[in-house]
Amino acid sequence: MQWMKHPRAALLLALMTPSVVQAENAQAPLEAVPMYRQIKDWAVGCDNTRACTAVMAIDDDLMAGLQTIIRREAGPQGALELTLRVGPAFAEQVLLDGQVLSANWQRIQLEYDFDLLLEDDEALALIRRLRNGARLSSLTEDGELVASLQGLSGALLAIDAVQGRVGHADALVRVGDAPAADVPGAPDTVVLPQFVAASRMNDEQAHEIGRMVKRQANVEGDVPGMSNSHYEVHPLDAANVLVILNVGCSGEFCANFLYRVSRAAPYQISEMAFEAPTPLLAPRLSGYVAFDAQSGQLFAADKSQVERGCGVIQQWRYDGERMRLERVARLDRCGYVKPQFWPVLWRVRE
Repeated sequence: MQWMKHPRAALLLALMTPSVVQAENAQAPLEAVPMYRQIKDWAVGCDNTRACTAVMAIDDDLMAGLQTIIRREAGPQGALELTLRVGPAFAEQVLLDGQVLSANWQRIQLEYDFDLLLEDDEALALIRRLRNGARLSSLTEDGELVASLQGLSGALLAIDAVQGRVGHADALVRVGDAPAADVPGAPDTVVLPQFVAASRMNDEQAHEIGRMVKRQANVEGDVPGMSNSHYEVHPLDAANVLVILNVGCSGEFCANFLYRVSRAAPYQISEMAFEAPTPLLAPRLSGYVAFDAQSGQLFAADKSQVERGCGVIQQWRYDGERMRLERVARLDRCGYVKPQFWPVLWRVRE
């Protein structure tokens, strides 16, 4: 090539290249959020504030897995936690690939559970040991609980990429010399308008509105299976109510159709509007839905999945015109992990 004829130019280019690459890496855009990914035996999810959760996620009908959860907030001071759900019969030993794993665990005694917890620097040191292992286990009076570490390294790298920690001193996987103080800050949390509870309407008018919605849905044919259906009517605001039409129910699993209806005749009926930040967080209304008229919150989940420790749990809040997303947690594999430990994909300021 032409530049090879000029040794000084070639030397200058060679000296500059690492700096250029470093600058490009420093300016590389962060991975888009929200994000959810299954990597071998681990699930990882990050929300709109770039807070991330990684959890050992396997189908575990025998409940023999050692539930292992890693959580990290975004930003230079982002809190880091490692939780092992060892259960009430814990026999005082945690093993990594068959060798005793010593750590200064905090012991969290719950009503029916027992957890081990490490935070921040202690958690970071142990997680860096786990990422190169294959099997984490705890001994209990009832036998051994086992966590596969296959996929953990990939899940940790995903967290580092989302939070801009790759190449920094506090990275979980690809540790570098860049100061932890230079890690990008967490984005601002979404704030939703405050909900003001509306007055109830009398039962007679509520049933009149409910029957009208059911009649219209049947006539227009947009809701199949109307012969097996029922409705709920809830106050939304001074001018509107929410009608939830439950169709084709089997236990607590229904096809649910939501409408906003004016309180005064002639009743104006429209489908309830939902504002989903991304297609990943689109409303999932099949299953169980419940509305709290005091808080304006709509809860949606498939309870049959939640009971097995998996699924999607969505919480929405009415803002005066539409339902806006308040919180989403998700775990695709069913290992009887409690929802409070699932990866969170969206949250708003409390």
